Amino acid sequence: MTGRHLDDVVAVDDRLLTIREHLRRRVRDEHGMVTLGYSVAGGFTWDRGTVSDLRDQQLIETTLRAHGLVDLTADPREMTQVMRGLSGLMRAPTAPLRWRGGGPLRFCVVLEFAEHLVPSQEHTSRTDHEMAAIEVLHLLGHSNALRQSGNLVIVHGREGRVDGLVHEVLHHLRLGPPGEREKLVFLETARRTLPGGRFERGLGDAEVARLTANTPNRGLELLLRASQAAEEPISAGSLIERKSRDVISMSEGTMSLLDVRRILGVKLVGRNIAAVMRILDRFAEGLLQGDVRIPANVLLAGPPSSGKTDCALRVAEARGRLRMRFTAPREGS
Repeated sequence: MTGRHLDDVVAVDDRLLTIREHLRRRVRDEHGMVTLGYSVAGGFTWDRGTVSDLRDQQLIETTLRAHGLVDLTADPREMTQVMRGLSGLMRAPTAPLRWRGGGPLRFCVVLEFAEHLVPSQEHTSRTDHEMAAIEVLHLLGHSNALRQSGNLVIVHGREGRVDGLVHEVLHHLRLGPPGEREKLVFLETARRTLPGGRFERGLGDAEVARLTANTPNRGLELLLRASQAAEEPISAGSLIERKSRDVISMSEGTMSLLDVRRILGVKLVGRNIAAVMRILDRFAEGLLQGDVRIPANVLLAGPPSSGKTDCALRVAEARGRLRMRFTAPREGS
């Protein structure tokens, strides 16, 4: 699983939940699963606080202990101990395990920061413990016993940073960023959850959704919480600044957001500009319609201050698309 961070926020049943919490509730309600978690920083965890029945807690604890997943020592050997324990647990038959209230008890393990657990060789050298984790996950990916158990293994990390032996045996699910429609649903729920959060006059939900589309909801939630605490409205500039920070973070510093405010109130005129705008408008519309005859890239050549960036911004703004600058890793521009 790649894409969005598990701590990003989503609107679910008139509540704001992290993706992590939403996942935990879904697998518990629909599949009777207990959620286990592991990362180098957080160690091994399970959602004990959500299991209210003492008998169920004892059954889960006894099962984890049988696979060496209780009373772990926080040292470099921990990763190998956890991965070996999870390998046995996830492949073990679950038929004998039952919730006290009825129904099969299964396990869902979420391995976070997978690029640290099972790193790709292209990005770093591997330790013996990382090699053990790579081998365990590779074998689990081929395990019929895991499939028959009904348990679930989720490996969450940055795309392209996981070792090939692990990547090749996984089903890849990419969580895309929230578009305008999801942003509108999020805003509707956030207004009820954070009633004191507000935007400056003239910024309706549709405009906010357009300005913040394709970036995590967490940044927008933080702005709403700050607005409620300070009793100050959120400005368009704050939204653009936050979006710029999110784009830089999501692209790992390879892209930055161009500020569309530079073209507000600016009218592009002239024979040369008009010709360029006609071509760009036609190309942009073709790309939106999926016309395969339209080139995916356009190079605007000209001296500084000749309107190249403004033309690109105007076309992107008119169609509600992101305006970004690519930062070449070598040249820094």
